[in-house]
Amino acid sequence: MAKGSKRTLGLTSLLFLALSSTIYNISPVMANDTSEFDNPTGAKVIDGVRCLSPSLPHQKYDTTKWPTVSSYTQPEITPGFYTPPGTLDADVAALLNQLTIEEKVGQMMQIEIGQFIGCDGNLNKTAVKTWLDDWKLGSILETPGNHGGKYAWYTPPRLADMIDQIQEIATQHGSKIPLLYGVDQVHGGNYVKGNTVFPQSIGMAATFNPDLVREGGKITAKDSRASGIPWVFAPILDLGVNKNWPRIYEGYGEDPLLGSRMAKASINGLQGNYRKDRNRVAASIKHFIAYGVPLNGLDLGSRMVPDNTLMEYYVPAFDAAIKAGAATIMHSYSVLNQEAVVTSEYYLKELLREKLKFKGMMVTDWGEINKVVTEHFTAGSIKQAVHQTMEYTTIDLSMIADDHEFGKELLA
Repeated sequence: MAKGSKRTLGLTSLLFLALSSTIYNISPVMANDTSEFDNPTGAKVIDGVRCLSPSLPHQKYDTTKWPTVSSYTQPEITPGFYTPPGTLDADVAALLNQLTIEEKVGQMMQIEIGQFIGCDGNLNKTAVKTWLDDWKLGSILETPGNHGGKYAWYTPPRLADMIDQIQEIATQHGSKIPLLYGVDQVHGGNYVKGNTVFPQSIGMAATFNPDLVREGGKITAKDSRASGIPWVFAPILDLGVNKNWPRIYEGYGEDPLLGSRMAKASINGLQGNYRKDRNRVAASIKHFIAYGVPLNGLDLGSRMVPDNTLMEYYVPAFDAAIKAGAATIMHSYSVLNQEAVVTSEYYLKELLREKLKFKGMMVTDWGEINKVVTEHFTAGSIKQAVHQTMEYTTIDLSMIADDHEFGKELLA
């Protein structure tokens, strides 16, 4: 893994640089022939836990209120901006040197939070401990509302409390390192009830006002941190060229100049000096690269973009965000010029790391390494897909989401 030395992390909170890993379903809903049923609702009772009823049409509505305070002063905003330096802090490097190979692999593994949710919709602490002890897990994503949680839309106090419980367990099990938690807060705090929500990015772009985007980023960061979220998968910098592409509303339109200005403003607003300012978050610019121009308009369709067009139209927004200090980046699902981006040495190493000088952390998109086998057909097995990715790219974190094959195969 000599090439692993090129993998650098911009986030100190990531403490976690390393190899790669995955997951398996350990929810208590796991098969139990002795399950009983609650006759009025049809809900299972497993090991004394009454599961959510399959007959319920909707999850509960979270009515948790913000705690009241007699007065409130907005915390002082720490001035300045922080840019990933390309080197590890001394304490992070020391911690990294203490980790075993299994723990390093675990730090490159991210699963969805639903793996921690029991059949009753509540946090399953046994599942959390198992993931940490067995796989030395490093990161989680998403909110419980759309992954089996009792509530459809969690309020900041309830979500923050759940994350606090998870982090308390994380500091006592596995690698004993807090889990890095990321959420798709792409147009304000859209995943948390009570957070401020803004128009989608294409609506913000229509204002032609970078200052508005910057202020929106500040508010999104503050609301996210108050909800226990230190990392957001935003902004989306895909150039909206093919109007048939179903995610066109998520980006800043089709103009690379406007997109670049909005990219810089968004990074400045979200991150600021996030290493010192508790009102800010780490951003993840996405989806690198040319995700918004599928030939057939389909989300996972192929893209064909000449290099000169790529550099002139699709790269500038990412370049602006990187120069503004973007902490992390997410690559795209794209097959670009007949090459899957996830395993592309040219796009993820030569272009991103060497030409654009990105020194932060790179995360895959959802299950994308598995898609090398199931969608791109450039590997015959998950083992081959994992080794292609690690050999040819500089990916730091695998968003495997809901299985553990990535870690198992990397350790094999």
